[in-house]
Amino acid sequence: MSAHFSSRSYYLRLLELGQFERRARGGWRFGTRRISDRVVTQLIASGLAEIVGDDGRWLQRAPQVTGEPG
Repeated sequence: MSAHFSSRSYYLRLLELGQFERRARGGWRFGTRRISDRVVTQLIASGLAEIVGDDGRWLQRAPQVTGEPG
């Protein structure tokens, strides 16, 4: 796997395109691409992504707080 695929910006770009779905066998996926729990944990810990849905099945990019008035 190249460094490009392991970079945080690559996964953030995927999250801009759509949500990651939790796999029944563990891990996550975006379409047919598998995403490791480690990557998702890092994105959540950095505040860049959040788990959503009543069943916690989806990961989406977290809204960024800019401090500007709405």
